[in-house]
Amino acid sequence: MKLPQGERADLGTKLETYTLNPWHRDGRHKARIFASVLGLCWTHHLLYRLTP
Repeated sequence: MKLPQGERADLGTKLETYTLNPWHRDGRHKARIFASVLGLCWTHHLLYRLTP
């Protein structure tokens, strides 16, 4: 799935350190929702960094 103007998106490290991190105290609930609804998990963050 491509984001419109995805090349301009700058999320910093928030995806891997908070939103997709199932071990983060506050982010783990969001990680569970992202995994169940969108099929995105913490291991995918490397793909997002490497995909142009």
